Parts: sequence; C-alpha cells; structure tokens
Amino acid sequence: MRSIAYKHSVDCARRFFCAGLFLLLAAATTGRAQIEMYSSADTATAASVPSNATPRTNETISVTINANVSALQAPNNRLAAYQATLNWNPAVIQFLGTTPAPAPWDTPNLNTNEVATGKLEWNDFVAGGVSGNFNLLIVNFRVVGAAGSSSVLDLNFVEMTTSTFLSLLNVLKVTDGKVTVRGNAPPVLTAIANQTMNEGATLNIPLSATDPDGDKITLSARNVPAFASLLDNGNGTGTLRLTPGRDDAGNYPNIKIFATDNGAPPLSDSTQFNLTVINAFPPLVCTVGIVTPKDNAVTCDDSVVVCVATTISGTVGPTTKTLEVNGFPVPVDCVKIPLINGTNTIIATLTVKDSLSTCVAADTITVFAKLTPLACTLTITAPKDSALVCTDSLDVKGTTTIIGGVPPFITTCEVNGVPATVTGNTFAARVKLNAGWNTVIAACTVTDSCGKSVVCRDTVRVRLVSDKTAPTCAFSHGYQSVTGVFMDDESGIAKIEPLFLYNAKLTVDPFTLGAKKVNFRLDAIDFNTYIGFDIKITDVCGNSHICDPVMLQLGAERANRPYVFTFRSVDRYFHVTNRGLSEIRVELNGKRFSLDAERRGGVVQSLGVYSMPREGEMTIDLQPYLRPAGDNDIRIEVAGPVGSGADLLIIDDIHEADRALVLQQPPVDYELSQNYPNPFNPETMIRFGIPAHVATGTTVQLRIYNMLGEVVRTLVNEPMLPGRYTARWNGRNERGVPVAAGVYIYRIVAGDYRVTKRLLLLK
Repeated sequence: MRSIAYKHSVDCARRFFCAGLFLLLAAATTGRAQIEMYSSADTATAASVPSNATPRTNETISVTINANVSALQAPNNRLAAYQATLNWNPAVIQFLGTTPAPAPWDTPNLNTNEVATGKLEWNDFVAGGVSGNFNLLIVNFRVVGAAGSSSVLDLNFVEMTTSTFLSLLNVLKVTDGKVTVRGNAPPVLTAIANQTMNEGATLNIPLSATDPDGDKITLSARNVPAFASLLDNGNGTGTLRLTPGRDDAGNYPNIKIFATDNGAPPLSDSTQFNLTVINAFPPLVCTVGIVTPKDNAVTCDDSVVVCVATTISGTVGPTTKTLEVNGFPVPVDCVKIPLINGTNTIIATLTVKDSLSTCVAADTITVFAKLTPLACTLTITAPKDSALVCTDSLDVKGTTTIIGGVPPFITTCEVNGVPATVTGNTFAARVKLNAGWNTVIAACTVTDSCGKSVVCRDTVRVRLVSDKTAPTCAFSHGYQSVTGVFMDDESGIAKIEPLFLYNAKLTVDPFTLGAKKVNFRLDAIDFNTYIGFDIKITDVCGNSHICDPVMLQLGAERANRPYVFTFRSVDRYFHVTNRGLSEIRVELNGKRFSLDAERRGGVVQSLGVYSMPREGEMTIDLQPYLRPAGDNDIRIEVAGPVGSGADLLIIDDIHEADRALVLQQPPVDYELSQNYPNPFNPETMIRFGIPAHVATGTTVQLRIYNMLGEVVRTLVNEPMLPGRYTARWNGRNERGVPVAAGVYIYRIVAGDYRVTKRLLLLK
C-alpha cells in the first residue's frame, strides 16, 4: 500500500475532462485553501484486483478497479470525480477491452490510445458523489506471457475529489495487484501392479489420476491385448476390463496406461504392468468335409445331393452346432442343392459355439451342370463367298462356337465329305474343285460330356478360273501429274503395292477383290523435277507386273533452267513425245547427246545429235551411257518457241527403240576443223574437239572476228567436258544483225591451246 502525492494542476485538454468535471476539480483546489485538511485518521483506499493472480497462458482475466471512502467523515466522504491510469506489461497480458462498473460509475471516459504499450487512462464524474466501497471499472486481459512471467497492475490517480470539493489524494492509499503466469503441472496416475488371471475370467482394474492444477484428465491405454477395454469416467477415474477367452493364454508385457491433462502444454503421467493369462481350457476344434459329389463333378441334372462329414472337440459348457451348404441347413448329413447352368460353387459351412468361443470350418468344391440345350455355330473363314480360285485344290478353313453343353467337348468336322483337322475351335481341310462354280459345305459335330450332340454347317460358293496372264497398266502424262489405269481382264486385280515413289503422291480409287480396272493418279510434289514410280500389280491368281516409268514434262519456258535428276539403271529407254520443241540437249553421266527438230545456231556434240519430229514420238536406248548399277545422273536442257513442250518417259520396258546411243571416244589432242560449208550463206558448221586429258570443266572460247580483230560473235564461252562438238554460225553479230560479206576469222582458246582459221561469208 502506498500514499499518492497531491498534484496541484490538471491539463484538461490532455486528460480529456468535460467542462463540469474541470470546474469541480478547480473548486476542490480553491476549497483546499479555505477548508481544514483531513485528520491523520481519515483514509481513502483504492486497488487493482485481478480475478486470477496466477493464470495460465491463453487464459482471460479481469482486473477490477476498486475505491473505498467509507472511513471518511461526513460530509467529506462522498467521491464525486476522479482521473486514473492503469499500467501493465504488454508482453505478459494483452488488453481486450473494459466492462463498465455498476451504476453510478458506469459511464467512464476512456482513452485507449496507448493500450498496446500497456497504459489505459480514464475518468468519471457523479453529481453529488457516492460514499462507501464501490468498483470504478473492470479491465479485461488475455494472458500472453510465458510461464513464470509477471506484470504489476500499476494503478495511479491523477485526481480524486469529493462532492465538497476536497481532494482525497493526500489521504489515498493505493494497492497494486500483480499477475504471475502459472506453468502446467502433470497429473499423477496411481501405479498398477502386475496381474495374473485365468482364461474365461473377467478382471476389472481400477484407474485413478489427479491433477495439481485441477485440469480435466483423459485416460488412455497402449499395448493392450484384444480382449481388453478401457472405460474413462471423465473425472480422472476409470476401469481397464480384461476378459480373455479360449486361446488367449500367454504373457502380455508392458501394458501401458496414460493420464493426460488439458493444460498448455498437455502433460501426461503413465504406469505399466505385465499380464499373465493361464491356459484353463482345451482348444475348440471343428472340421467339415464334402464327401459327395467329388470336386469338378459333371452332371446333367438341375440339382445335386451334397453329403458332408464333421468333427468337433474341446467344447466347454453349452454348445450349439450349425451346418449349412450354400445357405441350406443340413438336417443330418446330406442336403439337395439346386444348380445353375455351367459352373456351380458348393460351400459347406460348420459353425460351433460353446460358452467360451466359436469355431468355423468350411469346405468347397465345384460342380458343372448342363441345364441349357447344346448348340454351335460354324463360320467358313477362308475362302470368302463368291471368291475366285486359280488352282483346283482349295484349302478351306473355319471356326466353331459352342453354346451351352457341359465341357469337355468333342468336335469332328468335314468339308465336302473330306475329314478336317480340328484344333481347338478351328478346322482346316483341302478339297478338289471342278471348273466353274463349286459349292463348299463344311459341317461340324459337337458332343458334350453328357453325351448330347449337335451339328452346325456353313456354305460358300467359289469359282475356279484359269489365269496365266499378268496385269497391265496404261497411263498418260499431264501437267505435273500422271493418270492411268491398272487392268486385268481375267481373274481381276487383288493387290496394288507401291514399291518406289519419287516426287509423287499416289492416289488409287477404292476397289474390291477381282476388280477388272482400277484408276490411279500420281501428283508431283516438286514441279521442278520428274515423277518416278514402281507400282506392283498382282491379280487374284498371283500373276504380277511392275509399272515403273520415270515421267517428266518438258517446257520451253524452262529454256534457261535445266532439269537435273537421277534415275536407276534398270530404266534404259528414253521416250519423247514432242509438241513443238526444237531441241533437247542431254548430259547423261558426263556424256552428251541431243535431239534436234531443226538446225539452228548453237553448239552440239557432233556425234550425239539425233533428229526428232517436231510433233510426234521417238525412243532412244540409253544402255551404252548407263552405269552398271546404282543411280544415273542426267541433265536436260530444252529450246523451242513459246508454248512448246514434250513429255519424257524413261522406262525399262518398250517394244522398239528408234535410236541407240553409240559410245564415242574423245580426241587425243585438241581439234579445230575448217568450217563447212566454206564459203557459206546463210550458216556454217565449225567442228572442234576437247581431248580426254583436259581437266573436267575447262573453259572453252570460240569467237568470230572481223579483219580488224574486233569480236563479231561469241559462239562458245563455257566449261566443257572432253569430246567432239559442232558450233553453228548464222552470219549474225552479237545483236542478231546480219554482217557484211567477206573474210572472217574464227579462233578457239582452251587452256594453253589457241588456233585461228579463216572463213568466207557470201551474200
């Protein structure tokens, strides 16, 4: 307890007093100079009183602010106004709010701005004052501190004034409360001694625990046998009940009992004991066995009589016996059981129960029953109905399906009277055919284990044909596409196989087995190269043919862009259908030849020039220029008027060739022949040769000069392979203008070789 010193001034704005309270306190200050002070026997008291001075963490408490002026003498014993502060440690208790005191002190003015730091300010005023012992305010807190932490409830009064305007501060004694956070104490569980009991007995072990803090206690057990049960009364007491039965004899060590409180944190106490159960009874043993029928028995009836044998030993006290087969009670030893078609599971169950335990035994067998008619279906899987057959011996195959009956089954089959080989549900036989249409009849007989038999059949018709001719194909070359038809007028087409496709997407019309004609189409993927394909056509009788051309459409619009590709050595015939091209120049594996529809300016290999019709077809055999194996490299250049073109077909099968390439050896040394004719008008031919020893790709120049040494026309200026060539000059200059008659000079330059000759142009 302590005395509070009197403070002479009050800051109304800081202490949030209303105007009336300020006047009352001001009057008390003035009255103090006019009225005689209290005697030393006069005392007023105040206190901060916690509802629980030793709470636990997370509990809530309330602190009551109390004042007592009953020891004062009238008329100065009525408290009319006060201003107070309460300080605490916010790490220990946390402000939750306030509860007003009973009237008339139930309208306090609160300042909660500093409650987070542990300070509350408030004041109150009652007109006329109140005497006696009363509460001023109730402050609520939550305990947040750890066990052992504490906080003083520091109560201070800035002013305390009576209704006669006297200050009570000089006679006020304040008692500060204190809160100390209490830790949790564990409960105490009464120990249990080791126990011994007999099978069939009941033992109730009392359980008892207390908690120093008065916390609620929960009882639990671990490592207990299956015949143990625990009853928790909810007040720290309970019972562990042990009821061992037959076959529970033995030692049960370390049975543990736990008592746990609900404090923070929860704490426990435990005790353990050993249990010994003495064997007091023989074991209860029972058996059951199905005597008849035998396992996997087969019957054609819709029921079966099941007989069983049982044994029972070791019963104690009253005993009951229940014997059932598939849920049907067995009167003595046998019972009739209904069956379903097919597999039936027969289960005999014996249940024996004495005063201590129950014994259950069972036996199971399987019985097969035939309760539905036996049936079968037969399907000839080969050949198909209306099939064409090319040989007079036919392999017939089929399958059977058995419906109903009792397994195992015996199946025998024949085709047109010929015994068939049966494997599982399949059969096969070879029969002879006659020319024309033949009827094939397959029949199978199925017998089940009950002796029931059934016959199933299937029939197909086939036609024997004689076809020794292979299919054929015909096609036409359109713009970047090939259209055609596969044909077989006898047994018909059975299979179409693309063996090789180059730069082509194949589309084949849908067809059925034996179709006489099937249309197809090939579309180019890259318009700048050829279409090549190998397609194998096989007819129903196994005759086959391979259509394998290389097809390319040539056009004059590609005069400055050669066609370059490779093809196989098997394709040796070069077939051209010309539609107006004037020249086709070919370089095949480094060797050159050309096809001319007219004579014109330019350079050609002199021994590889062939005439071709401007409108029409011709075929050249490429065999001499082809490699023995592998791919061949070909380069094709064309020339002709706008809109002209040609279809090129390179194929391995053609009836007649118009020309055959003749291999020519290149010259031993450079050659430049005199032009022919000379003199000439309007054009002349100049032959020259490049020897074999010259490096591949050596640049060759052949130019026409006038007598002043000026270039009139360049006939050749490009890398050339070894060989003999012919150049034409049409008497025109580089601009295409005819030159004057007279003597001109032509000169060849190839590496270090330079030769000059003269020619004469006439008009």
